[in-house]
Amino acid sequence: MLQLILDNLRGRDDIKDWILTESRLESAELFFVRDRLDMNRRTSIQECELHVYVDFNEDGTAYTGDAVALIGPDDSPEEIGRKIDRAVFSAGLIRNPAYPLPGPGSAEPIIRQGFDTVGDLEKRFAGLHRLFFGSYAYQARVNSVEIFTKAGTKRTISSKGLDVTEPVSEFMFELVTDTDTGAEPVEIFRIYNLTSQDEEEIRAIVVKQLIETEGRATALPSPLMEHCRVIISGAEVEEFLFYYVSHATDSLVYQKVSRAALNERFVPAGAKQTLNIRMNPALASSPVARAVDDEGKILLPYPLYEDGVVKNFRTHARFSHYLGMPHIGFVSTFEAEGGECSLDDLRKDDYIEILAFSSFLMDTTTGDFGGEFRLARMVRGGEVSYITGGAISENISKAQLTMRFSRELQNQKCSRVPAAIVLEDVAITGKPMS
Repeated sequence: MLQLILDNLRGRDDIKDWILTESRLESAELFFVRDRLDMNRRTSIQECELHVYVDFNEDGTAYTGDAVALIGPDDSPEEIGRKIDRAVFSAGLIRNPAYPLPGPGSAEPIIRQGFDTVGDLEKRFAGLHRLFFGSYAYQARVNSVEIFTKAGTKRTISSKGLDVTEPVSEFMFELVTDTDTGAEPVEIFRIYNLTSQDEEEIRAIVVKQLIETEGRATALPSPLMEHCRVIISGAEVEEFLFYYVSHATDSLVYQKVSRAALNERFVPAGAKQTLNIRMNPALASSPVARAVDDEGKILLPYPLYEDGVVKNFRTHARFSHYLGMPHIGFVSTFEAEGGECSLDDLRKDDYIEILAFSSFLMDTTTGDFGGEFRLARMVRGGEVSYITGGAISENISKAQLTMRFSRELQNQKCSRVPAAIVLEDVAITGKPMS
């Protein structure tokens, strides 16, 4: 299939540049209801994504358009040709001011090694079963779990001379826990993304969700409260910090959505917490880390923020050209430096730790964030209780002045970030206290 596509591209003068990505993947899926295997499925996938770039002129104005064709192993040579023709036609309808597609660069790609294969799921079947359905000292239990694992290679070739093959590895599971010990039955559903079948990390995830499920069973309606110390933990930390990553992106700067400027302060100097974020395309804990970006640029690590100052932008070929800045590549995975205090120290005073949001929203344009929470731990005077149904609504421009990060770090799908963020003087909506 790959050779058929390359043969079709050879000699075409209607395509300025192209990027071809071939994925060869194996995937497996296990679905357990209680502790019994209900489904066991395994597949092999081969597909190609061809991104074509077309230059054209209209009324004296030069444009560059682009489009994507998806090509499968069952496509005939004639169908491959038709798909490429349709992509070229579609690209001719996109009127972006002309820009060049840079080459991959001279750096060697950083290729990650040592990840699981789909076969490892079979080898570790018994151990994984014990992790999810073993004996835990909680009244909550695992209701069901669906495991997805994917492994293989992704090869990227371009008209600019790029040819890089990198491994793909992802271990994802959907975990459902429940308990009927409270006034009403409680069920919690959550999705986790890892790069490997790390038993210690999986056990910690299961324990944490069982504890949250028990807490939800005893939770009381959240009262209306003001001036609270609120701790945000889990996946919401990544979403919170992505606000900063998003604003240090050339497309938002070009569209005048972001006020970020190179070598200028983005976080106020008087903020309690300094901000250091580094883009890392080889982040070992992330299943979405890549050695090259979608435009065929070999990616290298670079600082995004140093002590709250913007040091680089994530760049696209198009917007970096419009802004007249170097194109260093669009990295999706990042690391954020932790704070000075441990999580235990941050929990010494009264606080409310939100354990599960119904839906956490971060508006990367305005900086508004918040949402209703399903479960929060409330600590007052050393007494622990659980509350549900409250909500927070804040803006990052205010919150960042007093926010603090935990020293401990956690792995999330796209990042390695502090385990928790502490926010001061937060109002929580709920029922007025009698």
